[in-house]
Amino acid sequence: MREWIKSEGVSIVSSVTLGKDANDGYVLAVTFDITIKGVERSVAQEIVDEAHKVCPYARATRGNIEVISNVVG
Repeated sequence: MREWIKSEGVSIVSSVTLGKDANDGYVLAVTFDITIKGVERSVAQEIVDEAHKVCPYARATRGNIEVISNVVG
């Protein structure tokens, strides 16, 4: 387990797209662009990966829609 990590702020920009599947049905996809200021990118990626495991939104949509989490900045 890691020590406490102090950031200078977190920003999340989300985009939702509506597409079609192979059967011409509608599907959703969500992309999160996440910035954790003051934290190394590799550490930020670890935080995002762990958060995705316990996030209520991610858990509710897992297997239903594509969710992409990008660490930016």
